[in-house]
Amino acid sequence: MKPYYQLSGEEVLREVNGSEEPLTKEQVSENQKKYGPNELTEGKKKTTVQIFLEQYKDFLVIILIIAAIASGFMGDIESAAVIVIVITMNAILGTVQTVKAEASLASLKKLSGPEAKVLRDGVVVPIPSAEVTVGDIIMLEAGDYIPADGRILECASMKVDESALTGESLGVEKTTDVIEQDEVPLGDRINMVYSGSFLTYGRGSFVVTEIGMNTEVGKIASLLKTTCPAGAAAPRLRPSARGGRAGARAARANRSSQGSRPAAGSPRYHKNAGAPARRSPGGAPSGGSCRAAPAVSVR
Repeated sequence: MKPYYQLSGEEVLREVNGSEEPLTKEQVSENQKKYGPNELTEGKKKTTVQIFLEQYKDFLVIILIIAAIASGFMGDIESAAVIVIVITMNAILGTVQTVKAEASLASLKKLSGPEAKVLRDGVVVPIPSAEVTVGDIIMLEAGDYIPADGRILECASMKVDESALTGESLGVEKTTDVIEQDEVPLGDRINMVYSGSFLTYGRGSFVVTEIGMNTEVGKIASLLKTTCPAGAAAPRLRPSARGGRAGARAARANRSSQGSRPAAGSPRYHKNAGAPARRSPGGAPSGGSCRAAPAVSVR
């Protein structure tokens, strides 16, 4: 199946509705049971204390705790104190990251418009955005929030603010034309609208193709939930021993080459000055060299 932006509005209506007519009450009820509410779901919230304690469930943290206890029994109080401080700081950082991720998810939920104007049974009716379902035709005017993802059906000078998704500060001009290219980036799908954005100019309508966690905003919310689970520590960048040794050798070679360069008045300098630089088949001078920067590995 082609992406919705590669289909005409009529084809998308037939794809999601089975016809080009607006949904009836019976179809709305069936779709709501099938697709669920138009909401971003989240798991049971945990308190900050619970999140903090869960940081100590990590296997490596448990090993460090055992090492700290062993150091204390052996009289090495300094080592035990350092280990305790390190794992406590790790727990604090993990807690802060998890709390921030939950706050970001809550802010994403607020991007959904509280109300939507839907065409049902041939009549435009305002409904809560949570009741919007796949196949609904949403009517838009300037200033309206877009409650779901969809394909534009009618467009009268529409400009949409998609900064929450793409970071683009200017309004994006929309159209009803079919996009022929494959794998078009989100910001270039000018015949689509997405939940979390809002109409800044013009008016129009679109048919809903995705709701809830299946929208682009919902995918971002899913990433926030999966990339920063409670108890997960953030990855740290550490220079590898191999990369550090390679970088040191490169630095020493660079210094030695600079120190051994002939002076401007030396015979070697005049001898080489008039000779054109030889080039390799790739176009680079044969005398030149490229030195790699010290490698950094992610553990």
